[in-house]
Formats: sequence, structure tokens, C-alpha cells
Amino acid sequence: MKKLMSMMLAVVMVLSTIVARVNADSYDFKKVNPDNMTLVEVERELVNYLRQAKPDIVVGSKEYVEYMSEYLLEEHDRELEDTVYYDEILIYMNEYLAEVCNPNRFIEKEITVNGDRITVLEMTEEEKNRTIKDIKLEVEALEKKEAEDIKNYENVVSLDSGITDVELERLENKYTDTRSYNKNKAVEYALDFAETRNPVYKDFPSDCTNFVSQCVRAGGRQMDSDYSGHGSGYKSSTRRWYHKQNFKLTYYPVHYWTTAFTVVEDFYEYSKKNGAYTINCGKGRNRLQRVAKKGDIVQIKKTNGKWFHSIIITGGEKYNWKYSSHTDDWKNRKVSKLSSDYSFRIIRF
Repeated sequence: MKKLMSMMLAVVMVLSTIVARVNADSYDFKKVNPDNMTLVEVERELVNYLRQAKPDIVVGSKEYVEYMSEYLLEEHDRELEDTVYYDEILIYMNEYLAEVCNPNRFIEKEITVNGDRITVLEMTEEEKNRTIKDIKLEVEALEKKEAEDIKNYENVVSLDSGITDVELERLENKYTDTRSYNKNKAVEYALDFAETRNPVYKDFPSDCTNFVSQCVRAGGRQMDSDYSGHGSGYKSSTRRWYHKQNFKLTYYPVHYWTTAFTVVEDFYEYSKKNGAYTINCGKGRNRLQRVAKKGDIVQIKKTNGKWFHSIIITGGEKYNWKYSSHTDDWKNRKVSKLSSDYSFRIIRF
């Protein structure tokens, strides 16, 4: 009997070793090749973590977007760093926030949660199947394009070039128009609506660029004329900037807008070609704190990532600025609260 038990124990130990080795091989394969993971696979890893850490958060909900935004900006959830695919999750978060208002990559849908109907954002099938490698290649292309912008546009400059404060001031005087644009009005609007919503505009789950566009409009920037026949929904465009309502189709207002009004990168693309003055501050808060001014629109990205967030400077002073934003909703929050591991660019009207 003892001999039989010993044999059975030996078999169990051998099987356990084989299973462990298979699991280890599978794990090692994925870790050696994380670039092959698709966005939907990385999303599952984040969801598995949230089921334990924050079970009330629904994928694609406003709370889901706010969690990722708050994490990327201030890195508030230290336990997330212990997950196996942490680096891939950061890339997924960055991609999600950068593109979530791009209807070509995300779609709105209604689902039922605990008996309540809520609106969530879901990646398109094409976006789900994009790999980490695809995202990295896209980021490389965007960074190359931005370097070309600095070469080709006088109104797009980089602090890395060693540009002097005198030259920055000269370019500001050349490209900003205080006669038609009032920064104080933009700031006043931002402070009025930082913690609420203006019903004139559609409220997006990721509302940051939509909000700063509203501030720019309040400052006096005129919207472009809309596209012929555009009466509802969105137009993917960096040539025209608007967000309007149409009362002709229904008894209630229907919103229609361009992605230049709501998407981080498209807002930048439109602005640089339409009179705005852009300063790429590079990595770290100190550079931003040195050259920022009240009323500036500031965009944020993680190193080797896409620009994913837009805010507006609404208070403070040099080296101690404050900002207001949507998603998360902040009113006169200190810029020093933002992670120091990010790059910043200023869009000044």
C-alpha cells in the first residue's frame, strides 16, 4: 500500500511539474512578445484587475474613463503597478483616452447594469484587434510628424531647440490676436463650467478637448461654417472646427460636430493651421510652469505615447500655475499635482 501511495505521489509531482512548465512557457512567450497582444487582450487584463480592486467600475463607462485619466495624470493606484502586463496596460490606457472621442475607433452603445440603462464606449472591431506593436508604430509616426511641424511651421516651436524667451515673445505677438480673442473670457467660462456641463454642447464620457474647445469659443474664436448637409453626428475633420445644434430634424436639439472640436490630436492639427501658436515644452512640469500663461490650452502625453488630454490654465502664477479641466473635472487644480513623467505642449490663441 505504501509503495502504491509513493508511486501515485510521484506521478502527481511529475504532472504538476509538467503543468507548471507549460504555464511558465506560455507566460514567458507572452512576456517575450508583449507587442503581439491586441488591445482587447490588454483590456481583459485591466478588467480582471478592476474586478478585484474596483468592482463597481463598468468597462466603457464614464467612471472607467475617469479612472484611467486620473491614473495616467497622477498615478494614484500603486497596486496596478504589480500587475503582470502593467506596461501594456499603460499603452492601452493612453490609446483609449487619446482616441475615445474618435468615432472611427469607438462607438457608443447602451447596456443594462443592475436594472439601469447606461451609455458606454466600446472599441470598434478594428481597434480591438490592433496590437501593442501597431500602437507603438503609430506613436513613432506621430512623433516624426511633430518634428516635421517644428521644422515647417514658424508658429510651432520646441523648447528643446534652445529658443529664447525674447523669441517666444516675438512669435506670440505675431501669432496671437488680442483684438478678436479674449483669454480672460475663456478662463471665465472654464471656471464657470469646470464642475458642470453646458447643455448647449454634447457631453462626452471623455470630455476634455470638447471642454477646452468651448473655452476657446467663449474667448471669441469663431466656429467654422459647417459642412453642407451635416445635420447630426460627427465629421472626421481637422479642417473645420465646430460643435452645433440642429433643431430641424427633431423637436429636441441634435448635436453635430467635427473631431477637431473633440479629439486631442485633431484639435492640435486644426489649431496649428489656423493661427494658434504652439510651444512643445518637452518632458517635465518645470518647463511648462516657466513658459505657460493664463488662458493657455495645454495638452499632455506620457513619454513614448500619444497626446491624450487637454486642459486650460485658469489661475496661479509663473512656476505655480493652476488648471481646470473635464474628465476628471477640476477647477483651479495645481499643475504641480500632475505627474512629472509627462510631456506638455501649449496651444496659445
